[in-house]
Amino acid sequence: MEYVNSSPWNQNFLVYSENLSSYYIISIVISFLSVIFTWWYHKSTLRLPSDNHTECVNPGQENDNDKIEKKTSREECEVMNHLKITRQSAIVQQVAAGLTEEQLREEKETEAQQLAAIYQLLQEQEDKFQVNSMEELEDQMKLYRAENNMY
Repeated sequence: MEYVNSSPWNQNFLVYSENLSSYYIISIVISFLSVIFTWWYHKSTLRLPSDNHTECVNPGQENDNDKIEKKTSREECEVMNHLKITRQSAIVQQVAAGLTEEQLREEKETEAQQLAAIYQLLQEQEDKFQVNSMEELEDQMKLYRAENNMY
C-alpha cells in the first residue's frame, strides 16, 4: 500500500494499525475493563465504620447539636465495644488455655513487675499524671482488660 500526500504522523499511525493483532487489541480492552471493574468493586464494597456513624464519645464531650445524631451512634458504639470485648475475651481464653500453671504464674509476676515499673514512672511525673496509689493504677488497668482476672 502506498501513502500519497500524508503527513509523517498519519503514515506512522497507518503502519502501526495495520500491524496490530486483533488479539492484542482485545487483551488491551479486557485489561482496561478489569482495572475499571476492580476500582468500582473496591470502592462499592469498602465501607469503613467511620463512614456509617460518628466516633464513640463520652457523654461529657457531646454538644447539644450532636446529641440527636449520636443517640443511634451511642447504641452502635455499645454494640461495637461489646463485640471487641467478646473478641478479646476469646483470645485471652485461648492463650490462657494453652499455658501451663507455671507459665500463668510467670505471666502474673511479669505483669506485676511491669505495673510496678509503670507506677514508678507515674510517680516521677506526679504533677502530670494524677495516680495516687498502686490500687488506683490497677483499677484503671482493669478497664482495659477483657476480663478482670485474666490469669
